[in-house]
Amino acid sequence: MDRETQSQSLQEAERHIAEGQQHIADQERHRHALEKLAPPSILVDASHRVLHMSENAGRFLQPSGGPLSGNVVDLVRPELRFELRSALHRVLETSKPWLSLAIPVRFNGAPHRVLMHVKPADDHDDTSGAKTVVLFIEGGAVEQAVEGASPEAAGNEIITGLREELQQTQARLRTTCEESESANEELRAANAELQSINEELQTFNSELKLKLYTVSRAHGDLSERKLWQETQLVELARDPIFIWDFSGTIVEWNRGSEELYGYSRDEAIGKKKDKLLGTIVPGSSFAELRVKLLDEGNWSGELKHRTRDGRELTIESRIILETIDGQQLALESTRDITERKAWDMQQRLLLRELTHRVKNTLSVVQSIAHQTRRHSKSYEEFTDRLDGRLHALAVAHSLLVDTEWRGADLAALAQRQVEPYIGGNFDRVRISGGPVFVPADLATPFALVFHELATNAAKYGAFSQRTGTVDLDWNLDRRNEQLFLTVTWRERGAPQTSEPIIKGFGSELIERAIPNADVRREFASDGVTYTITVPLANALA
Repeated sequence: MDRETQSQSLQEAERHIAEGQQHIADQERHRHALEKLAPPSILVDASHRVLHMSENAGRFLQPSGGPLSGNVVDLVRPELRFELRSALHRVLETSKPWLSLAIPVRFNGAPHRVLMHVKPADDHDDTSGAKTVVLFIEGGAVEQAVEGASPEAAGNEIITGLREELQQTQARLRTTCEESESANEELRAANAELQSINEELQTFNSELKLKLYTVSRAHGDLSERKLWQETQLVELARDPIFIWDFSGTIVEWNRGSEELYGYSRDEAIGKKKDKLLGTIVPGSSFAELRVKLLDEGNWSGELKHRTRDGRELTIESRIILETIDGQQLALESTRDITERKAWDMQQRLLLRELTHRVKNTLSVVQSIAHQTRRHSKSYEEFTDRLDGRLHALAVAHSLLVDTEWRGADLAALAQRQVEPYIGGNFDRVRISGGPVFVPADLATPFALVFHELATNAAKYGAFSQRTGTVDLDWNLDRRNEQLFLTVTWRERGAPQTSEPIIKGFGSELIERAIPNADVRREFASDGVTYTITVPLANALA
């Protein structure tokens, strides 16, 4: 390619670049022109965070003090925030545009009417989430009464202004009512599903009503009826709610408080709250509670309260501090959680007891497994003996579970252990003796002993013969202020037996399984007799 051709190609490329730059510049001029002609606008995402705003939108922004927030509701002028927050929620939920009423906004001291048009962004290809456009439409200045104007004209202007303010207040009230109704529907659905915490939801619902009432009251001129209305609300509430001034003197006492604490309204009003109810703040004091309440405006936690009849209650308390006509008043709602705390404590005790029992049981199982293996001649013998002994433990634990580990009935314990060896013929075992309830630490050892006695009788003793029987009885007697249980196992119709030279593990288990027991055995011509004597706690008498 010659120099002339190269020069022409270079000039052509430069021309294309220049045309592209000119096109981009034209687009930018077009965008600036549209922004100057169109109303100021802001693009926000589903979290109300600002994504982009037009150049002339800054006129409608006035961020609050503190760290700068990206939330458009926190950035706009204070007069627009309430309506904008409601509008964004409504548009995101319904995908329908919303146009506000005229809102007076002060620019450089002069009020101007501003309308906000909030609508979904029409970018259907965007998959990053719902986006909303907020348009600010500025109207003329709000006309104000001029000096020298006739009283009738001034009055009409005031009436017009009051009508506009009434329309805005009604619109705000409708939005608040709709949001409140939606919240109440969700609470009712949750209440149906969570009946076990119904009382807590009722307390929360009462607090929610109080807060909504306080918010709605702040938008009207109600500066002399506030205390009276709060008093009425406290009186009508079913939950225990009362009001006391910051010195601690009770000024209001509702029916729920009367039912919970036993003091009538006349008995409670005028009394010091901490003296009347014996208020105890675990880990703190009532004076420290008041200091924290003054600093933060609210307090929640557990308290100890005393009723009129002297009962001590564990209370879940929520306190809100408000200033009404220059007087600091604390509104306190309470809920009795005494039974729940007692149940929690019982559950923890049961869990610790169960953990202790499981550890002991595992130690017993481990010892039985080692000893059974040591005294077994074959794997089959080991498996058979170990299965039987573990079954005996399982039977004892089943009976203990039925009594929540308080103990087991001795007759039921013996009956369950001998049943597998008598083939349904209960006449072969004659159990006699009064009702005895052995504690949990003796139930498991007695189960193992009865199992070993029945196993030996099936192999070598009375149960190995068709006509053999066992008499099992017991009695309680007191010796020197100590209670003793004596259990006798007597076999009849057994083969001729004599005392073995070497004791097996089964015999050792019978003699050593029950703590502090005295075990004796006698061999007669028609069977063996075991006598087991063990001291019991006096409480079992």
